[in-house]
Amino acid sequence: MIGKIADSLETLLDGRPAQQIERDEKTMGEKRTIEQITEQQQRKQEAEEAKWRQIELEHFLAQRARERETERGR
Repeated sequence: MIGKIADSLETLLDGRPAQQIERDEKTMGEKRTIEQITEQQQRKQEAEEAKWRQIELEHFLAQRARERETERGR
């Protein structure tokens, strides 16, 4: 009972109805979830890009090594 009275007083002082507060909290929760998903996707994409950059670098270095070996054989 005291908790309900405290909630009612808080709501009156806050100026927003309890339903609006709940909707706002739900919206903020959904927004945080979306941000977390977006962040995870960005990290995954960055990791994938780093992996391919590493592969390209390894191929480049292997090609340079082959070219140097060919030049030594001449």
